[in-house]
Amino acid sequence: MKHDPHDFAAVMPMIWPMAEPTGPARSKIDGNWALAIDSLTGLAARARFEERLQARLHDGHARLALLLIDVDYFKQINDGHGHPTGDQILRRLADRMRAGIRRGDLAARLGGDEFAVILEGLADVPAFVARAQALVNRLCQPMKLDGHRLPCSVSAGLAIAEDGSTGLIALMKNADAALYDAKSAGGGQLSVFDADMRAELAQKTEAEARAREAIKNHRIVPFYQPKVDLQTGDIVGFEALMRWKAPDGTVESPGGCPRVLEDPHIARIAIDVMLSRVLADLKKWQEEGVARPVSINLTDSDLRRAGFAEWFLGRISRVGIPTRLIAVEISETVPLARNPAQITRVLHELSEAGIRIALDDFGTGNASLVHLRTLPVDELKIDRQFVAGLETEPDDRAIVASMLALASTLSIEVVAEGIETWRQQDILRSEGCRIGQGYLLGRPKPARSILRLLRRALAGRDPPSLQPTA
Repeated sequence: MKHDPHDFAAVMPMIWPMAEPTGPARSKIDGNWALAIDSLTGLAARARFEERLQARLHDGHARLALLLIDVDYFKQINDGHGHPTGDQILRRLADRMRAGIRRGDLAARLGGDEFAVILEGLADVPAFVARAQALVNRLCQPMKLDGHRLPCSVSAGLAIAEDGSTGLIALMKNADAALYDAKSAGGGQLSVFDADMRAELAQKTEAEARAREAIKNHRIVPFYQPKVDLQTGDIVGFEALMRWKAPDGTVESPGGCPRVLEDPHIARIAIDVMLSRVLADLKKWQEEGVARPVSINLTDSDLRRAGFAEWFLGRISRVGIPTRLIAVEISETVPLARNPAQITRVLHELSEAGIRIALDDFGTGNASLVHLRTLPVDELKIDRQFVAGLETEPDDRAIVASMLALASTLSIEVVAEGIETWRQQDILRSEGCRIGQGYLLGRPKPARSILRLLRRALAGRDPPSLQPTA
């Protein structure tokens, strides 16, 4: 008799082809299909996966590896071919996983386009790596769906627990760090957690601890970097950059470890504090008649929060700041993050309320032109790596010129980031770039310094600009 591969009873032997591990207690999800089986793919669900992994690690003697897998460009697949096709791809990938794992391994769908595989019973690290690579190669084969041949690409991160001392949370973090490395390298590949990633993860953990300490002791503050008209030198706005004060009085930036703001708890409190302080500063500047628009950076964690747009706009309304004085900046990779439909919806809600939307790091992501078509973008920020090459790299100058021409056609403002030399500024002006930002034009400063600067400009004691003198 031929079984439906997605029938729950039929897939049970495929999911757990060996006896369940003995443990201190009976499984709390035995018999609960909703917790045990993913209804779309027939793979193990997240709860079953976590229980199995915890049990194996609890054994202490088990040699195992964790493979985390994300489907590359899954949003584009759903947008271009429809969600039913996306679901078909997820089911086909699940079939490939079942066919590609050994007896005793466990494949699971964690949610969305995220999968995990527990690999067991191999002799050494090279054997685990070879097994994981073979599975990734299988998953990356093109698919034929509804008569169409579609490319398929996944990113995967592998972490190995050899000595029984690695806990579930640590192993998940290690595999996630490797997955992040694979996606950062362009996707379609396997990355293995190693000593370098361990050092980076330790740095992230330390940065998170410092951030939590700064939050606890109310030491998060905004610093403001000016956006300057390259023709006149006038200050046309500011970007609010998060800083936190260390116990010794030094000022730190999360830029040294940008992934620290991926922690949802830290991101939630950080944006709350930043918005409060920026609005308070703007209110004071407004009362003195010197206010300029300020942009605030948002992460995907911010935009994925339920009710974020309503909360954000409500805070602005209660302080009495007009929305024309507020912009939000998002990295070009944010719309590709988890739940992109919600992120797009939130950005449209903010835009409709009068908040300007700036797309940061433009040109460095994988879907720049798609974002211009689907998002309410008012401002593009040319990434500093292109500005840095203006003096020596003809290709970078050509890319910047193309960005400026495209933005002009779409009536989108452009800000060039990272201007550090007079020559860079001159080239940008000659190419038609109106607004710049960078150390040549002004370093980030605390609110009190910015207010003094704006007061002097208002009083006519200084030119209303930040153009440095030679």
